[in-house]
Amino acid sequence: MPGETDRMSSEILTEQDADFLFVQVIRQSHRADRGDEGLFRPPVGVLFFDGPGGDEEDAFVRTASGVVVRIAPAGRKAAAILARRLRAHLGLATGASDDDLLAEVLRLSCSVIDGTISPKTKNLGRLLLDQTARRLARSVVVLPLTGINLGPAADGSCSPMALSPRLLLGHVNEETEAAISALAKRGVGAAFRFSEGAWWTEDYNGRRRDPESYEEEPLDESVTVLAVVVDAVDMTATLRARQLAEGLLGALWLVDQRDAQWPCMPPTLLGAPTAAENPRSPGLEPDRALPIATLQADTRDRGTKAVPLFVRAPAVNARAAVEAQAELFDLVSQAETPGGRQRLARRVLAACRLAALAEPQGAFDLQILHMVVALEALISDHEASSGVTDRFVRRLLGLLDSAAPTQGQLEALYDARSQVGHQGFSPSPLAHLADTASFALDLVRKAVLSIAVTSATLQLQDDQALLRWLDLAAPISEPPSGTGSGNRATRR
Repeated sequence: MPGETDRMSSEILTEQDADFLFVQVIRQSHRADRGDEGLFRPPVGVLFFDGPGGDEEDAFVRTASGVVVRIAPAGRKAAAILARRLRAHLGLATGASDDDLLAEVLRLSCSVIDGTISPKTKNLGRLLLDQTARRLARSVVVLPLTGINLGPAADGSCSPMALSPRLLLGHVNEETEAAISALAKRGVGAAFRFSEGAWWTEDYNGRRRDPESYEEEPLDESVTVLAVVVDAVDMTATLRARQLAEGLLGALWLVDQRDAQWPCMPPTLLGAPTAAENPRSPGLEPDRALPIATLQADTRDRGTKAVPLFVRAPAVNARAAVEAQAELFDLVSQAETPGGRQRLARRVLAACRLAALAEPQGAFDLQILHMVVALEALISDHEASSGVTDRFVRRLLGLLDSAAPTQGQLEALYDARSQVGHQGFSPSPLAHLADTASFALDLVRKAVLSIAVTSATLQLQDDQALLRWLDLAAPISEPPSGTGSGNRATRR
């Protein structure tokens, strides 16, 4: 049904979208009958026609096993749409043509039609995305970070940390370079080195070129790097890796600082804008966390006084955080790994990213807005519907169980978020907003950790299974405080 293929969003290509379109291709394709066997057979995987090749004409394609497959016009349209979506999703604006991506679609569809792959195989969309990325568009992206230390391992070393087969943390040194190169060889078939193209490798490469000039200087390992395998290339790969890095830094910060009486600021990516005063050596600059300092003259003092707003510089122990919450980092590390848990991982990663981005905000009302959106990233349906507040409250109550705050507290938090989101500010006193922002951060931390543990314990493989569990675990909805038997579904 060609009309159905036009319903896709043009923004991204999910596994479900790829599955949907690929099924349309398969439904409109079959082995050519005996009367077609005399047709001219061009190279494998190339479309050819028995006529002029018009839009309403069946196309043919020959498989590697010699089978000829006939594709109806509706199947051709679905294949063309899928190829175009693949090209955008993988960032192949100039690296490949639509015909290159169409060839990938046809290659897999022919494997299904000629029996090489069973048509009952699950997740054909995931298989197509993985196959195409592996052949045409997979990258290892390395980003510089500040505020992260790896901490000593059990043997006392600070060796690189492999968070997953596609994710690695390390300092800028030879051991990390070798580890990333091994990751790159496995992932993209190419070696990696800390080249001269990035400003944050200048000191490392200078030492490599002229070691005698650095004999009296210790190796500066204040820059930590994250290497991530991404199924995309060029700027698309960089932007997706950046989002994953921001979420991972948020997760590390949430875990490492959970018991801190005065939490440090979240770690960040290095580069403009950056929280480091000296990005080239972020760990060596004594003034790298200068406070905001105001000067005041008021009615109580005759002179001028300084009022600083202190913050703690980022200092997160990544190794300790990962060891403390293995389930969380096993989950978030799958955010750029095609598979059944990717959507669930992206929810958790988004929440961690929002929490980390919220903390540096000087305004408490903006912190509240970001934190509640982080909670919504975890447990919302991501669709406009009635009863949003009710589901938000009930799912959090079901998720946190005995550790949950009261229904009234959650309603008040959502109402504070609505005030800021709808009118741009909250009229509440600053002291109240500060308490609410702290409450919201603690709630995000508990929710993130609880989802990681719950999904691992119950072996929930996707986000829809999680939402189904939360709806079943949630308490029966009660009327909002002071409204008698009013219907909560009318609240937005």
